Amino acid sequence: TVKLKKYNPINRTSNIKIHLLQSLAKGEKMELILQKSTELGITSITPLATERSVMHLKKDQTEKRLERWNNIITSACEQCELNIPPMLHAPISIENWIQDVLPTLNTTVITLAPTAIHSLGSFLKAFSMPEHPHSEDNSAQEITEHSFTIVIGPEGGLTEDEIQALQDAGAKSVSLGQRILRTETAALSVISTIQGLIGDWSTMTEMAFED
Repeated sequence: TVKLKKYNPINRTSNIKIHLLQSLAKGEKMELILQKSTELGITSITPLATERSVMHLKKDQTEKRLERWNNIITSACEQCELNIPPMLHAPISIENWIQDVLPTLNTTVITLAPTAIHSLGSFLKAFSMPEHPHSEDNSAQEITEHSFTIVIGPEGGLTEDEIQALQDAGAKSVSLGQRILRTETAALSVISTIQGLIGDWSTMTEMAFED
């Protein structure tokens, strides 16, 4: 049974759906990503097993680890007064996700690639332009109802084969610039950029600045 201590009717969920596929990272890094991405307004989190993942969960460890991660998410929700927590899915391999899960989703998949031609910022700005297939009539309503899935690699990055498999499945490869970011920095940077350019940060009432 669950005892309700306090209910806050104010809905603070983001106006745009952001799903994070985070490659498994070592202890504190993974917990930091879960905590901060929750505060930034993501919709769901899926731990991802990739070729270069430095953390590998055994079957008998998964349930206990998910319980701890859910507790971290709950604490983060309390911190930011979020009344609908993001969904934490069970870990899955990147191959199984591409093959079994992705075909069932209506989402724009974004992954980071060192050879990507377009920056994340330019991609998101183009996404909101009238000529973009997902932004007919440049409608803010259509943009905010859209879903983004972010695929973040581990400490060593996704392999070329993994990036190619994602691209073959329709993922858009983008860059965060010339500097190589840690996996936890990359995840939070992508979420923040989406929120800032087309998410709930971009729809807040603009302030009038006086000279």
